[in-house]
Amino acid sequence: MARTPFDTYAKDLTLAMLTPFGAAESDARISAEAQYADLRFVRAPRRGGDGIDDFLTRALAPRMLFEFAHHPPDVATVVSWLVKRDVWFLALRREARRRRQKGPTLPPTLCALTAGDPVEARVAWGMLTPTSPGCYDGPPSGTYKLIVINQLPVTRDTLLVRTMGGGATLRGALAELDALPLDARERTLAAPRIGQLRIALLGDPSPEAKEIVMQAQKIYDKLMQQQLNLGRKEGRQEGLAEGLRAAIADVCTARGLKLTTPQRARLAAEGDAATLRQWHARAVTVIRSAEIFTAG
Repeated sequence: MARTPFDTYAKDLTLAMLTPFGAAESDARISAEAQYADLRFVRAPRRGGDGIDDFLTRALAPRMLFEFAHHPPDVATVVSWLVKRDVWFLALRREARRRRQKGPTLPPTLCALTAGDPVEARVAWGMLTPTSPGCYDGPPSGTYKLIVINQLPVTRDTLLVRTMGGGATLRGALAELDALPLDARERTLAAPRIGQLRIALLGDPSPEAKEIVMQAQKIYDKLMQQQLNLGRKEGRQEGLAEGLRAAIADVCTARGLKLTTPQRARLAAEGDAATLRQWHARAVTVIRSAEIFTAG
C-alpha cells in the first residue's frame, strides 16, 4: 500500500509521542530481504518523564511495530505487516539462542492504525467485537492490535491519534486541537508536524486536502505567533531566531528541498527575525532551495 502524506504525518507524530518512552525507529529494516516497518519501538526500562500520557502511550508493550493506513488496508496488506512482525520475532529468538538466553514466547505487538474500518481484513482475523471502542485484538494472544480511528471516542486522551484519521474525524480533531491553549502539550507536539502535513498536501486538488490545508494553516500560524510572542516577552532575539531557523529547516525537509552546506551555514548565521520570516515564507513555495535566499 502506497504511503500518503497522512500516513507520513501519523508515523512522524507517533515517533515523537513514543521517543520519551524508549527507542523508536521509523522505516525500520526488519530482515535481510529489505522489509521496512513504518515504526519500530522498544520500551525503555523506565518511561520518560517528558512523555505525554494518552490513549496510545498508556498501553505500550515492550516491543512493538506500528503500521499506518489512511485508507482501510486489504487482507494482503495486513499479511505483509504480520510477516514483518513475525520475521522480527524469529530474529529475536535466534539472537536469544546465540546468547544462550531465553527468547520471547510471543511475537512483538503489531499495532495497526487505520483511518477507516478494514472490514474484510478485520473479519478475516476474527476481530468481530471491539475490546473497547475502536480497538480490536487479534491472534496470537492479542499481539495484533487494530485501532480504527474513526470509531474512537471523542475524548482528549484520543485526540492525537484522531489527528491521524481522515474525513470528519480528522477535521473534528484539528478543530479540537486548535481550541486548546497554546501551551497545551498535545498542541506543542502536533503543530509542527501538522505544518509539514499542510506543505505535503499543497499540490493535492482533492476537497479533503484543501480543507485540511486551511485548518492546518491556522494551527501552524498560531504556533509561529506563539514563538514570536515568546521571543518578545523574554527579550531573547536569538531564541526567536532559533525557532524560525528550525521552522525553515522543517519546511525544507517536508518539501524535499535539500540545503547545501553553504546554505545551511547561511541559515545558521542569520539572526534577523524579519529576514528569517521572509525566508520561511519563500520556503513554502519555491522550487529550488537557492530561491529561499535570493532577494526580491
